[in-house]
Amino acid sequence: MFATLLVVFYDRQGFRRSKKAVAYIAQRLKRTKHKRKINSTLDIYREHTKKIKLRNVLLPLAITLFIAYILYAKIFFAIITSNSMQPTLNRGDLVLMQNILVRPEVGDIIIFPDPKGIMVGSRPITITHR
Repeated sequence: MFATLLVVFYDRQGFRRSKKAVAYIAQRLKRTKHKRKINSTLDIYREHTKKIKLRNVLLPLAITLFIAYILYAKIFFAIITSNSMQPTLNRGDLVLMQNILVRPEVGDIIIFPDPKGIMVGSRPITITHR
């Protein structure tokens, strides 16, 4: 600001140098403002990239733990192939089953291999019954 006042005060050519000096200073201030704006925007982006979002970590972890639990607990899927389980389960329903060592009681739904020993590929056909 002091330099601008000095140029205006000593300008003997009808303020030509003063106009150029003021324009030059305005241009420099505009560039500085623009650079500050860019730097502040970049700082915001840098800050966002540093943060680890909890859901980005927890979702894959939860899926991995669920799959590990299914593999460890011997949980498997079975398809209902007859209408004998209606109205609770319909034909074609996909059920999630688990091997447990409990003596079944009346009303429990159980799944067991076909006593006739019919195989599909390398696995026996299973029967779901109440």
